[in-house]
Amino acid sequence: MLCIKCGGPLSGNSLYCSCCDIHWSRNKWVEIIRISPPEHLFVIGLLESCGIPLQTINRNISAFPTSYAGPSTGISIIVPEPYADVAGKIITGTS
Repeated sequence: MLCIKCGGPLSGNSLYCSCCDIHWSRNKWVEIIRISPPEHLFVIGLLESCGIPLQTINRNISAFPTSYAGPSTGISIIVPEPYADVAGKIITGTS
């Protein structure tokens, strides 16, 4: 993953950038999209290929992961707040 500020490599789970001396993991994480499986895998691959750090939260209430039970369920994809605008543009194809 790359630092959004300087483009340098981020290390470990702390997402530390030694060039900027920033721990990106200490920022607020925001949901950029909630999508049903298995489409979430495409979005994850797209964001990871662009170097965007992300986490997923499974909000499915079904025992069957391929069942979609409405807008309050699905897979939430969250990113550090400074990456939210870039990630949103990548997902919508406007970047």
